[in-house]
Amino acid sequence: DKLDFYENPAECSSNNEVLFLCGAITCETADIGIYSQEDVDEYNTYFADCDSIFGNVEINEPLEDISFLSNVVYIGGDVYIRSIPLRDLQGLQNLQEVGGSLTIYDCDSLVTLEGLGQLSKIGAYFSISSCTKLSNLDGLNSIDSIGGDFIISYNPSLTDCSGICTIIAEDRVEGDIDIRSNPAGCSSINEVFTNCDLGICPNFDIEFTPES
Repeated sequence: DKLDFYENPAECSSNNEVLFLCGAITCETADIGIYSQEDVDEYNTYFADCDSIFGNVEINEPLEDISFLSNVVYIGGDVYIRSIPLRDLQGLQNLQEVGGSLTIYDCDSLVTLEGLGQLSKIGAYFSISSCTKLSNLDGLNSIDSIGGDFIISYNPSLTDCSGICTIIAEDRVEGDIDIRSNPAGCSSINEVFTNCDLGICPNFDIEFTPES
């Protein structure tokens, strides 16, 4: 027989998290850095069956895919994704919670955030920046809580931010929402809030500029 832990809050969100708290974990508790195919091979050798990582995860390598993380539902630390030549984030499709921050930066081939559809909680800030082909933010509606700031900046193709209307409407961000240096449609929180047409009053500061 097997015990299965899922869809529970932190500390009971996965089998390996419970094993970690009980002192019986065999999966990685330290930080994981993926900087080469050799790092991917090493991860697959030792941790391929793990559903939880308890340290930070950094991916900074032109990988063909990130499917080696497809079993992971929980990452306890920060997640930093940079310069991966992928059009989507398939490989993270089972990820439900990030205990720290989530940064997606300088991913020039990223067209969609597909692959984050199960993500419900980010413990600290969430930043998406300098992704030149990203045109929309679809796929983020499952996020129930962002524990820090939500930053969307310097994405020169981003014109549709309707994918975060629910996050704004239901006040799911504990920090500030910082939207800037994107094209019209996603150039500021004022503009995104207006385009969402939520029928509610804003709960953030409004800044009037000549453009707005």
